[in-house]
Amino acid sequence: MHKRIKRARVFVVDDDGVIASSVAMILRRYGFAVVCFTDPGEALQAARFSVPEVLLAAAVMPLKSGLDLGIEIQKLCPRCGVVLYSGQDEAAGLLAAAQAEGMAFEFLAKPVQPDELLKRVEQVTMAWAALEAV
Repeated sequence: MHKRIKRARVFVVDDDGVIASSVAMILRRYGFAVVCFTDPGEALQAARFSVPEVLLAAAVMPLKSGLDLGIEIQKLCPRCGVVLYSGQDEAAGLLAAAQAEGMAFEFLAKPVQPDELLKRVEQVTMAWAALEAV
């Protein structure tokens, strides 16, 4: 059973449109307000006008890594939680780089099971809601 904190705004960013749409469908089914992007630059631009509470992004993308996107979005939206996912070995190095930058991003290994995806997004959403209450 998954809790519904509120209709948290989640940006899903993946250069593979099928994956982005599939992830969005799962999250929408559980009450999240989801906006999909296949271009990280478009997601960054949208964050300037519509602040996401969670960024869920592929760690490795050709135009901009999920790590770089997460860092840039957190500069714009400091309370936005970031969850990166990848099936590639280089993602561990990206997470180490994020930690070196002082970022505490969550990570999911692909293939991501829907229950694990929901659990992680809910955890990040609860952390965001706790910050909003302060």
